Amino acid sequence: MSFFFVFDTLSISQNQVVTKKLKQKKTDKEKNLIVVGARGAGFFSEFFSIINHLAWAERAGKKIYAYWNKDFLYFVPIGYNNAKGNAWEFYFAPTVNIQNSNKRKFKIKSKIRRGIDAPDGSQFDIHSNNWVVSKATALKIREIIDRHISLKPPVAERINSFYRTHIQGKRTIGIHWRGTDKYQEIVIIPFAKIIAKANEFADETDQFLIASDQQNFLDYAQANLKKPVQYYPCFRSTNGQPIHLRYSKAKKGEDVLVEAILLSKCDLFIHTRSNVSAAVCCFNPHMSHIVVD
Repeated sequence: MSFFFVFDTLSISQNQVVTKKLKQKKTDKEKNLIVVGARGAGFFSEFFSIINHLAWAERAGKKIYAYWNKDFLYFVPIGYNNAKGNAWEFYFAPTVNIQNSNKRKFKIKSKIRRGIDAPDGSQFDIHSNNWVVSKATALKIREIIDRHISLKPPVAERINSFYRTHIQGKRTIGIHWRGTDKYQEIVIIPFAKIIAKANEFADETDQFLIASDQQNFLDYAQANLKKPVQYYPCFRSTNGQPIHLRYSKAKKGEDVLVEAILLSKCDLFIHTRSNVSAAVCCFNPHMSHIVVD
């Protein structure tokens, strides 16, 4: 349903009371629309902000428009995946369809709300639990995703293509190790510790799927895991610096999303603490997973 009302079919001679009621209806509709912007955080921190707002909106009878503009770390003004101006739509379909009439333009800038928590202060217990999500919470988040969020077709096709070629029909253990600037929030887990944990399950799998923001972790995993290694070809830091500080930002946002969804298709997930790992567990709440501390 559009949140805009066209008045050019009303003649001057029509009753002014009717016009006033229509204008009031327009105002009420717009009050039900909350625009949620980015706040300069990582991809899945921003994603969980949208999730928190969508959950609140269902309770409050509101609509959420996810609007990731220049404050989003992976925003590029030239656009990506046939979308421009709103980086949410680089990767996902709009959470609501907003159509501007040629009579009146929707003023997004005056309505943007930023923050990880919803207007009533509520949020799912992800950050408060140090990025390890319970199955109960993951199930609730997955339900919200199913009701409100869908991938852009080019993103979905890249995921499906890699899955069909490299994962389908093979027992696969997914591994995610978060590096670069994560040391500012938690103690970084040594490569050897998480790889040793993964090798405990080597006899139960055909291969490992590695996802990380650091190239040297992938190199270490390839050299030390006891079964073949698969990985999605994407940008990884080679100097320890966060990858969002360099070029091709929009593609890097897609990379982390694709990796997370591919990890959610594995038979077992072994990971460190991060928003990426929490998102993986929410994409597939029934998947067994092990956090390595």
